Amino acid sequence: MINDDPIAGVRETEAQRDALIELFNARDERALELLNRRWGAFIYKTAFNVLQSREDAQEIANDTLAEVWNSIPPDRPESFAGYLSAICRSNAIDRIRGDRAKKRFAPRREALNELDGLFTESFESALVDSMEIKRILNGFVRALDPLNRYVFLRRYFDAEKPSRIAAETGLSVNSVNTRLFRMREKLRAELERSMK
Repeated sequence: MINDDPIAGVRETEAQRDALIELFNARDERALELLNRRWGAFIYKTAFNVLQSREDAQEIANDTLAEVWNSIPPDRPESFAGYLSAICRSNAIDRIRGDRAKKRFAPRREALNELDGLFTESFESALVDSMEIKRILNGFVRALDPLNRYVFLRRYFDAEKPSRIAAETGLSVNSVNTRLFRMREKLRAELERSMK
């Protein structure tokens, strides 16, 4: 039975996630309202951390909600946090690429530049299905220990600076940068292994 807010509470439980997915499957517009109420600030912050523009972040947050509406079903995310973050980040990166092509402005690209080269043209052509890329990334992130997972997600999904991550974790900036380098190399190896 679904009450007015099946995703009430601080932590997302499996039952709450399933109830929300069922609302999406039924094409019930309450799903978007509940998703926005529960995850709207998270989506906006993710977009803002990449774009550094309030107006663009709001637009990307709206685009993310529309994309989720169009992707569930058939998608059935295991975690809304990861699912929304991946979609929002992808939309924000697409915005940056479009803006860069138009040369309108140059938002913070430092974190994204570190990942350049991991997704080569041959890799992208070999893995046309974006769900395969999502599967590989999700598996990679899940396999990380909790501290490395936090560092990786804060840097590459939230576009946070290494100095801020260091302050949050108690690590030195050098340690954060070393961990990020090693994780990028592991991800590169995983992506190359997937191409074979």
